[in-house]
Parts: sequence; C-alpha cells; structure tokens
Amino acid sequence: MNWNAKMNVVSIIPTHNEAYFAPLQSKFLASQDIKPVFIDNESTDNTVDWLKESSHTHFHLSTNGMFHLELIQNERIKIAHQMEPHWIIYGDCDEFFIFKEDIQEVIAHAERSGCNAIRCKSFEIYNTGEHHDTQDTINQYFSGAYRYTTKGIIRIHKYDKYIKYTGDNIWIPNIRIYDVWGLNLNYGPARPKQQREAALLRSELAWSAGLNRSFGAHYRAHKTQNWVMQESILTDIRNTSYAKEFFKLLNILKN
Repeated sequence: MNWNAKMNVVSIIPTHNEAYFAPLQSKFLASQDIKPVFIDNESTDNTVDWLKESSHTHFHLSTNGMFHLELIQNERIKIAHQMEPHWIIYGDCDEFFIFKEDIQEVIAHAERSGCNAIRCKSFEIYNTGEHHDTQDTINQYFSGAYRYTTKGIIRIHKYDKYIKYTGDNIWIPNIRIYDVWGLNLNYGPARPKQQREAALLRSELAWSAGLNRSFGAHYRAHKTQNWVMQESILTDIRNTSYAKEFFKLLNILKN
C-alpha cells in the first residue's frame, strides 16, 4: 500500500436543523481532506437549502417527526455499503475529532499498525449560561471531563461489510484498536435551550414508537438542570492537557 496516498475517508453525518453546525463541520472536514456525506432528517430551517447549494453528497430521511436513532443508524450503514469507503467517521454535526496530526495521517498510522478502529478521549462541552439563548455555541469551554469511559470512544473505523451501530457504539469483526492522542469534542450539550428541548420532544416521539429509552436519555437528565451546568463542577478545557488541540480546532472553525 502507498502510505503517502490519501485514503477515501467519509464522515456520514445526520442533520436536523443544522444551519449553524453544518457549514462549520464542512469547513473542518475540508481542512482534513475528508468527504462529508449528509443525511438530512426533516430539517425545517435552511439546512436543506445549504445542502443543495453545497457540492456535498446528501440524502433525505423521513422519520415522521421522530429523533429515531435506530432508523438513522440503519441509513448510515446503508450509505456506507453503497459507498464502500476505506474508512468512516461516525459523528454528528456538532462533533469534531482533533488530533496532533490531521485525521488522514492518524488513519495512515492505524493502517500501518494493522488496526481497523481509532480510539480517542471524548469531551462534552456544556452550556454554563453565558450564551444560553444564543447560537454562539463554539465559544463554550466547559467540559464534563471524559465522556463514556476514561479509555475513550471509538468513532473512526475501517469500512467493513459487517459493521453494526447500536446506540453510539460501533461493532466490526476482529476489532483492533489504535489509541491516539486527541479528542472528540461534542458541542451538543452547549446548544441553546430551545434546540435541546426540541430534541427531547423528538426523542419522546421515538420512545413512544418503541425506541430503546436509553437512547437520548441524557436529554431528560439535562432538562432537570434547565439545560445549564454549573461551572464549579466542570473542567475548563482550555486548562487541560488537550488545550493545544482545542485551540487548533477553534482556529480552523473561526478562520
């Protein structure tokens, strides 16, 4: 294999009213030489107009007003099988993977090591009240420390015809993990209150239709706190060992 050649890496991203985050995600992925593929899930803002005006591959998925994770996962896998890329990034519009090296280089290292999945730390950025009713989301800095487990999460993996997605978990046969310094930064909890409440309502529709109630349960927990977390129990990511990667991301998004 020519390790200097760029691989066909796609990020398959569902969207619902992502007029703010979709252009940011597009900008970031372009900086990493990665192809975005969008699945619009019944957007009612100008996300669809932006997708039509962009040159990005995009699909449409109807879920009857529900935030139905299983249906979205099935569509992701269907598209992956249609495209058969070398590697896939499993992420949402408000999630960014930032490492010391570009993602293509990290994937090349994983390939050289005989690995088929990449694991990194994950941080959730929370709304702490400064911009509670605005869309200035990327200016939030406070994290709930490591998300999921201290080992990190697997969201970047090699294409396999047997891939399965359950919740936000990825399964591929004979998984061989490459651990990398860097982070998955999830801005979902930093979104404005109105958007968070709308996501909860769409999740409730899906639960009523039979979706596992653990999918999206974090919306219920965050609602009890009125969608705002106290800084005193959070970590300022600017003061962590990941600050350099964090500012690298902000530089890409803001310039």
